[in-house]
Amino acid sequence: MIGKIAIPLLVLLALTAAAIWGATAWLEGQANKSGFTKEQALRRIVVGNDILEIPANYIRRPEQRDAVTAETLDLAMLWPAGTGYSADNADRFLEDSATSDLIFMTVARREMELDMTQRLDSVYQALFVGEPHEAGSDLLIRQIQRGSGYDDEVIVVSQDKSWVARCQIELPGKAATCLRDIHAGQTLVVRYRFANHLLSNWRDIEALVRARLTTFLKP
Repeated sequence: MIGKIAIPLLVLLALTAAAIWGATAWLEGQANKSGFTKEQALRRIVVGNDILEIPANYIRRPEQRDAVTAETLDLAMLWPAGTGYSADNADRFLEDSATSDLIFMTVARREMELDMTQRLDSVYQALFVGEPHEAGSDLLIRQIQRGSGYDDEVIVVSQDKSWVARCQIELPGKAATCLRDIHAGQTLVVRYRFANHLLSNWRDIEALVRARLTTFLKP
């Protein structure tokens, strides 16, 4: 039984999940509808109570590159180098297939106290059905009960429970991805996502995302 505290949080998470699906459609059509630039000049932008300085070629949307403050920032970089858009890699930024090497990041003001790893025991645990399955690379796959707001997804958890992500079930003709959120700075949540084929690199992807955030965030 889901506790009284977990119920409203679960509803909020389900609504957030639906919003993310509707707003981003995961990887499908993301890159080729975005206005990338080759310019590398730093953009100084305030999100929440945090100041970020980000090279323009990481920022996907032109209106965000010109902003002084923003509700959200939509970023993209290439795995494994963590580089932004350039003339040399433009074709890879326009790829939206299951083999894409792009990592998408959305930086926003934090609305929930718990990040995805912290929600494992307080929220997701109550939704699991069946036994965990080995996924390789020190990962476990947990099935989620239908009707919980996470249909066609699984939860992927590291063996030591330090890393948790939602991953789409791979379906024909659809570029399935994994989504994770972490806290950063004083007031930020960062949602990052990547194609399922990169899942075995989860440790290095997490390290790369955190390294870039460390560079972007300013005192």
